[in-house]
Amino acid sequence: MTMKHWIATAVDSLKASLGPIAHESNELDWKQNLSPKKDRLARHLSAFANHPNGGVIVFGLDEKTARPLGIEQAEAEAVVRQLANLGRDALNSGRIKRKDPTSSSSKFAEYVPYWA
Repeated sequence: MTMKHWIATAVDSLKASLGPIAHESNELDWKQNLSPKKDRLARHLSAFANHPNGGVIVFGLDEKTARPLGIEQAEAEAVVRQLANLGRDALNSGRIKRKDPTSSSSKFAEYVPYWA
């Protein structure tokens, strides 16, 4: 199975952000864990959606140093649920649309801004 282009790009962005001097970029944001502020995550996702190459949020890293902290399974599941809910809300409200509307799979669906 071949790796999707966005996964390779995300891995490359993460590697570049970790050294030699750790730094976030316009395409990458570190999060220690899921913030209880749903609107903050929505703003990050919206910014990445409007960036030409998208963006990546990496959970389980210290937000200042990028030191790996990891997250518990329950936290990872909460991240997935919240992202799915935010995505579904954005899709249902017409703020985003599926990149390939003919695809029947939603697990690995890609989305674009409504105007694209």
